Amino acid sequence: MDLNKVYFVIGTSYAGKSTIVKNLAKKHGGIALEENYHDAKLPELDSNEFPNLTYTRDLQDWHEFIRRTPDEYVNWIKGVKKECEIVELQMLEELLKDPEAVNKKIFVDTNICIDTLHKITDTDHVLVMLSDPTISITRFFDRPDPEKQFLYQLMLEEPDPQAALDNYREILTRICSQEAYDELLNSGFKIIYRDENRSQEETVELAEELLKFNVTSKFDGRAQDYTTGRPTYAPEFINCMCEKYGISSDSSIADIGSGTGKFAVSLLEKGSKVFCVEPNDDMRHEAEKNLGSYDNFRSVKGDAENTTLEDSSVDFVTTAQAFHWFDVNKFRSECSRVLKDNGKVFLIWNVRADDQMNRELHEVYTKYCPNFHGFSGGMVKDDPRIREFFNGRYDYESFDNPLFYDKETFIARSLSGSYSLKPGDTEYEKYINAILDIFDRYSENGIVTISNSSVAYIGSVQ
Repeated sequence: MDLNKVYFVIGTSYAGKSTIVKNLAKKHGGIALEENYHDAKLPELDSNEFPNLTYTRDLQDWHEFIRRTPDEYVNWIKGVKKECEIVELQMLEELLKDPEAVNKKIFVDTNICIDTLHKITDTDHVLVMLSDPTISITRFFDRPDPEKQFLYQLMLEEPDPQAALDNYREILTRICSQEAYDELLNSGFKIIYRDENRSQEETVELAEELLKFNVTSKFDGRAQDYTTGRPTYAPEFINCMCEKYGISSDSSIADIGSGTGKFAVSLLEKGSKVFCVEPNDDMRHEAEKNLGSYDNFRSVKGDAENTTLEDSSVDFVTTAQAFHWFDVNKFRSECSRVLKDNGKVFLIWNVRADDQMNRELHEVYTKYCPNFHGFSGGMVKDDPRIREFFNGRYDYESFDNPLFYDKETFIARSLSGSYSLKPGDTEYEKYINAILDIFDRYSENGIVTISNSSVAYIGSVQ
């Protein structure tokens, strides 16, 4: 079963699981499988095969339900979860065969257990939502859910309502235990903690970031600006790659997150065979248009964690202006897989100098672009992610590479950023005017110069 477009949400009660599932599906035109979606299958389930799931379906007296001891209830819940997992996986398999679900993201408020999720899907496809476990106990009957209010009324009808309520609170204490919370906390999946000061829109954006939704989609519609505005790399650096590190016309290179081919073209010019691996269709098609005349160019739809390249197939891996988007451990594993023995990885950036004009541009992006987290994706020299990737052992190279822009390319450079506003966005006009103001104040004879260096971290991962 291909679960590539399925995203699972697990967590504690009152953490907002169904809300995030519903909101993500609405924003992305997807399908929401909300809390207890397996209930749709309940009427057809065999009570011998699914005794726990069908218990409430076949229950004659609901007072029996609330009179169970905490031990009985906890054992029932465990049984329900095991049976839910079977039913939910069957329902997902059926849904994925539905023509209406093709190419749609599916968001699931699931009962599938942590161990199974690790076996069937990527960690980037599971989100854990946590709230203080005591909330589920103290506020259980505060919500207007019909099911909860139904149970509450049943307890009030008991001969000793207070004893019934105390029994049920003990049940909730057992179910919402610190042990259960810690299991979710240490599940290995990305976590969102309940924050009553965070809006639903902000929670959706946070979920998208953790699930890496925007890594490729941020670049949709930016291919032309990327081609026009993005800088090339210092010729001295390209020569260093050849003379010091052995890149030649005999080399096979995987350029990961290759975009429109801004860096790859320098390698192609050296005669190397270059596999340009790019997940974004707009960027990849632009690269195919720009680089298609090179016999040594290969266009590959793939990403840093799954390049689709064969094992031990390349001499070098390069990635320019892209490493900050990657999962460090997964990218390192993929590099190790595709590299031949003694192969090396180059992590490359064009890095702006800390001068007045760049500081003013930084202020503009910070003010108008909510997704701006700093130049080069917020990477800093000897960034912890770089040290982790290379296990602390790497070379560092840096070469001056000043950039020269006229007004059109200066604007295109700003618009090419994944964080940049697009036409139609709120405050887009103010954003462009602020950029033009900087150009007008710093340009000489219609040209502005941005202080910049081409830098690289080079090492082995095998």
